[in-house]
Amino acid sequence: MTQHIRGAGTGTGAGAGAGRGTGTGRGTGTGRDTDADMGIVVRAAGGPEALEWTSLQTGTPGRGEVRILQRAIGVNFIDTYFRSGLYPWPSRPLIPGAEAAGVVGALGDVVGEVKVGDRVG
Repeated sequence: MTQHIRGAGTGTGAGAGAGRGTGTGRGTGTGRDTDADMGIVVRAAGGPEALEWTSLQTGTPGRGEVRILQRAIGVNFIDTYFRSGLYPWPSRPLIPGAEAAGVVGALGDVVGEVKVGDRVG
């Protein structure tokens, strides 16, 4: 599975750990400038049938962002609450899995805390 920090894809975002907004990268990517990664998305609230396996575009990390190549993704109660519509979604489409761990795959400009290959999560 995969998600951009900015929206959807292989986690790009400020910092290198989990956390939405500046956040969570999910899935597996190749580290190229643009990848067609796969991920689970939810486009409308519902039960498990609302989960859709689909391709996602992964862009180049922007200024202060990193791309995370995910190796482990946790799906917890909050993800089922979002999917069901009980809580408002943090982004559209929803990509479940708010906790993740992996390695830094690419860096944007002015990233100094981590380097490519660092384990994060």
